[in-house]
This record gives sequence, structure tokens and C-alpha cells, in this order.
Amino acid sequence: MPDPSVEDLLTSAEAAVAAGDPSAAREHLASAATLGIDDTVVSRYVATLTVANRLLSKQRETLAWIEARLAGPHGPAAHAALLRGRIGALRQIDTRAVLDLVDEAIEAARAVGDFEALASVLAHASFCAYRQGNGRLAAQMAALAAERSFPTAAAQLDALRARMFAATANGEVETSLALSREVRDEMLSRGDHASGANEMNNIAEALLILGLPDQAKVEAEDAVELGQESGHGAVATFAKVLVARSMAELGELDRAIELLRHEEVNVNNVMLALDAAAILSYWLVERDAPGDAAQATHVAALGVTGAEASGVTHCLTTLLATHARATLRAGDPTKAREFLARARVAADAADPISEQHLALTMAEVLDQGDPARDVALKTARAKLLRAAARREDPWSFCTRVRLNRRLLELSGGVPADLPRPAR
Repeated sequence: MPDPSVEDLLTSAEAAVAAGDPSAAREHLASAATLGIDDTVVSRYVATLTVANRLLSKQRETLAWIEARLAGPHGPAAHAALLRGRIGALRQIDTRAVLDLVDEAIEAARAVGDFEALASVLAHASFCAYRQGNGRLAAQMAALAAERSFPTAAAQLDALRARMFAATANGEVETSLALSREVRDEMLSRGDHASGANEMNNIAEALLILGLPDQAKVEAEDAVELGQESGHGAVATFAKVLVARSMAELGELDRAIELLRHEEVNVNNVMLALDAAAILSYWLVERDAPGDAAQATHVAALGVTGAEASGVTHCLTTLLATHARATLRAGDPTKAREFLARARVAADAADPISEQHLALTMAEVLDQGDPARDVALKTARAKLLRAAARREDPWSFCTRVRLNRRLLELSGGVPADLPRPAR
């Protein structure tokens, strides 16, 4: 039997990814690389490498291969594929770098008519803009995705995802939820269970934002199962984090914190590790049992260091704010004010949830009567009630999200006349 060709090896790698075996896919790709990857197969090679390494949280290895290839000779079509792959790998590592490089990737894709690359880049850029708290830029990426008809199902799904992240970034959570469910259902119908599980996590996060933790828990539990079956370890891990977060919102703090403490997060997946640190440290402070403040301080401090070192700054404000709250509970108000000051500086890259964490911290750390404390609470209250007015279920949004409820309680109380949807 003749030795397999590059084409054979790529086909085997694609099949291994589809079967939920990214390690086998990497072996086939490594064999293909020894035979030489010419421009005609760069797009397939990069696409498969990106997915296999994403499933294993090895995005930096994808970047290393892409950067080496970019440094050598290659044609325009290969260039567009390589830039698409670079954006996809950076998405989970450095959101700022994605936004710095996105224009180049968009132009490269347009120049060769690679509409799948264009839609993919727009979806990643919209996500990164959302995580940087830049709703305007996310909306611009979504508008670019909406202004054309994409010819393939894959590109159409990425265009939907660009709109979904932009909707989330701009507070249109019900719209985001509907789009995410549409993407999930299409992914599952195509047999792409890894992507379907990832979309389930997006759905669970939207449900948590809306104050529907019971529904979020069910969605996240399904994502755990599907992520494990499809070999997407990072998705399964984050789904477990979302299960724990849902339990905490439902009042099961002890069980939730134990799950968060024992969930092993691959530190190579920087964004996931920092999200998990922000969630665990917040709920430790909220429970405030003996030893919780000390552990929350430790977890938040590691998160701050990781965020600053990696450039993944979307949760830096939250981590610094939680660090300040934990330090105050540990009995050091002077240090707490120092961390609060750093959180206020970091807030230029804050999303709405980060802003709420900052307002809560200012309410706790600053003295009553401090004008900055009063302004922070009044602003947070006004924004929350404006957001509630846009919700289909204002009561759940204001009362079943602990952070929202705490801010309202500190700023005049939860309004008694919050409407509830008809059941």
C-alpha cells in the first residue's frame, strides 16, 4: 500500500476532528507537514489545525505555525487563510491583538473573495469587541456581516455569530439568545457537536444575564455532556463553571463553590482561566465564610497577574474590584482602596458587568457620604433599571441575578412594581 499523501492525511485529520479526537488529528497534520503544505491546501490545513488545537487549548502552537508560514513565501489566497487562522487562535489569548489585526485580515479575505474567511474574522472580531466592552465596534463588525449574502452555510453561521456577539455587547440579550439558539440548532443538525456545545455555553451565559439560572443550568449541563463527547475539553470545562455559577445564583453557594474550586482549568486557555478566576473569587466574597476572603484574595490576585501579562483585559476590572472587596473583608481597608483605585483605572476596557462589579466595590470600600460612592450607585441603578425596561422579564433580571439585586438594594431598594411576564 502506498504511503498516504498530504490529501489523504488532511482528510484523516478532518475526520478525526469530527469524531472528537483532536490528538489523532494533530498526528495526521504533523505527518502532512513533513510532506510539505503548499498553497493549494493551506486553507484546509490551517482550518483543521486551528480546530484541533482549540479543542486541546493549544492555540499558541497554531500561532507559531502560522507566523512561520507568514514569514515565508505564499500567495494571496493562502495569506487570507493564514490571517483568518491567526485571528481564530488569538481570540482566546489576546482580544486586543485581534482588534489590532482585524482590518488586515478583512482586507485580505475581501481581496481574494474568501467569504468564509471574512465571516469568520468578523465573528471573532465582534466577540473580542464585546469582551473589550466596545459595543460600537462589535456593532460595526455585525453590520459588515449583515450587509452581504454569504454563499455557504458555514459563512452564514459566522455572520449570525457576529450579530449575536454585537447584540450581547449592546445589551440586546434576548436578541443575542435567539441568534445563539439558531446557531446551536444548525450546528447540531450538521453534526458539529463541538461547536454546538460551545453555543450552548453562550446560551447559558445569556440566560444567566437575564436572571434565568434554572434554565441556564440545564443548558450548561447539556454542554458539559456534548463537549466531553466531542472532545472539546475547554467547552466542557467552561460549561461546568456555568453549571456552578447557575447553582450559586439559585442559592446553592456551598455546592457551587466546591465545584468551582475543584474544576481544573487549563491555564493555556487564558480567557477561560481568567473567567473562572473572576467567577470563583466573586462567589467566595459573596458567601464570606471563614477563609473565603483569603482564598478570594489569592484567586483574584492570580487572575489580575494573568490578565495583565496576557493582555486579556476584559475581566481585569472585575478581578481588581473583587480583590478590593476580598481585601476589605480580610481587614485591610487601606489595601482595599488601592485595589479599587486600580479597578477604576482599568474600567476603560470594562463591559457592563465589570462596571457593575466596580460600582458594588465602590459602595463597599468607600465611606458612606463619599460623593464618588453616591454617584457610582446612582449611575449603576439608573443603568440597571434602563436595562430592566428592555427585558421581557424585568423581575427576574433585577432579583435573580445577585449582582443586580445587591446594587438595587444598596441604592434605594428593589422596585416593588417590577413587571413579570405572563406565565
